[in-house]
Amino acid sequence: MLPAGMVLRAQRFRRWFRDAVKPIFQSYDLLLAPATPFPAQPIGQKTIRMARGELSVRANAGLYTQPISFIGLPVVVAPLTAAGKLPLGVQLIGTPWTEARLIRVARKLERDGVARVRQPSELAA
Repeated sequence: MLPAGMVLRAQRFRRWFRDAVKPIFQSYDLLLAPATPFPAQPIGQKTIRMARGELSVRANAGLYTQPISFIGLPVVVAPLTAAGKLPLGVQLIGTPWTEARLIRVARKLERDGVARVRQPSELAA
């Protein structure tokens, strides 16, 4: 239960942020951005050491996706992988109702070998 004033301020901020992002899409069909501030972490890992110190994996994994979801833009995350390493996700961000375009671009990245989902057995190797 939140006071109505807090909800109203959050909705106003959401509208302001959405309107601030809109002009970007007058020049671009989609945006490519990092999905997380670090590569995927092993299941159960609680923290990660970064330049800012020891951070909670759970609290920081969605750092770059939450502002986009907050304003209602569609996103597809594609895993970029390097041999022997855990994937780093990139997000393809579009305008409302362009989910099909984002999926087509993600599929093209996969076909071109840029994005690839690896099986768990490959990660252990």
